[in-house]
Amino acid sequence: MLNTTPILVLRRSRVLRIIVALGLAIPIVLCALGAFASFSRSPMEPAGGTIFAAAAIGCAILLAWIFRRETSRQTVLYSDGIAQRTGSRTREILWTDVREVVIKAVRIRAGGLIGMAISSAVEAATKSKEQSLNEKTTSIHVTVTGGAGKIKITSNDRGVTAALAEIDRRVTPRLTETVVRQVQEGLTAAFGKFTVSLRGIAVGRGQPVPYTDNERLYLDKGKVYLKKRGSWLASGGALVSAVPNVLVLLAVHRRLAGITESAAGPNQGLVRGAFIGL
Repeated sequence: MLNTTPILVLRRSRVLRIIVALGLAIPIVLCALGAFASFSRSPMEPAGGTIFAAAAIGCAILLAWIFRRETSRQTVLYSDGIAQRTGSRTREILWTDVREVVIKAVRIRAGGLIGMAISSAVEAATKSKEQSLNEKTTSIHVTVTGGAGKIKITSNDRGVTAALAEIDRRVTPRLTETVVRQVQEGLTAAFGKFTVSLRGIAVGRGQPVPYTDNERLYLDKGKVYLKKRGSWLASGGALVSAVPNVLVLLAVHRRLAGITESAAGPNQGLVRGAFIGL
């Protein structure tokens, strides 16, 4: 059990419940009306009405289950780990047991001119100087994997961006030290398509690019790119969501390439324009 004082509590947003309620309300009403009409028209042959009634009851049960699940779900970050409670079930992962963090961020787009105008207005109203990820304008999915399984948080969990920053602070330094030590001992470390070794960083089946030839490893529009010094184009890239521990990869590259934090820039991995797939 995680018994330390909670650092951050993430409760579920009402948005998903509203969407589900609106989505299921229509079929519930239509099926109920269909059942009423069938029973009124053919009381001696209730087959059609029974089907409509069963469908209405099924949708209502589904709606109640989703509401119960959403209202009871809560994710709590402690100084020694992360816990997620859904109903009577609780899953806990110690920070020291976290071995993988996968992040996916996609900008929310609304269809039509009105939808685009609303999206632009929301983004303008929530835009910050730091250009950080914004859960109101971005669909964010973070999956933390450890000894007890997986804990997932999304933009439907209020405070997901703050949670991501805290997870980064608690997990990235430890995993970075582990990978750097592993590489310095002559072993390799894989991050999706990227492979890190003493020889450099390789993308896919390509040859490793020596750290002295690396101009930078960077994020741009939801992808991770490796650019070789003197080259116009990147040597290769992959979606951020397809690179486990992408923040660790960036930190390991900085360490092995001798790049200082100030030169790399603060919060390199959490910048909105770089992290989000357009």
